[in-house]
Amino acid sequence: MTQAELNKRIKKITKKHDPAEALKRLYGYMYGYYGHSDLCTEIGNILIKQGELIKAGKYIFFKEHLTEQDLNILANYYQSFGNESINILRDLIGSVYRSPKYVSLAGKERMLFMLNELKQQNGHLPKFTLNWYRHFSK
Repeated sequence: MTQAELNKRIKKITKKHDPAEALKRLYGYMYGYYGHSDLCTEIGNILIKQGELIKAGKYIFFKEHLTEQDLNILANYYQSFGNESINILRDLIGSVYRSPKYVSLAGKERMLFMLNELKQQNGHLPKFTLNWYRHFSK
């Protein structure tokens, strides 16, 4: 599916369905397009409207251009994990295999910064981060 087709489907889902159903359908796309900026932005916006700001932070993380509101949401998201990179990365990457293929450039930069910070602190990276680190450091 091309970028334009995916964006068209995202818009169609959000217009056609109520927020709960739209979220369910958009989450389905996350399996194939995890970290895609437009998809994550739309999920984050729905969660923000529902008042689930911490949960929205996970998706705002992958957004390309952050607003002041987005930065506040991200700060709260980080704080919810004690500002610990390993805990944040565990939430973002998880134990389920997810491909970093569609992660936005901004998301890659944020994640690579955290991965390098974690590597510097511990001298190595946890096993669950290795695939992502290799992908981002190419």
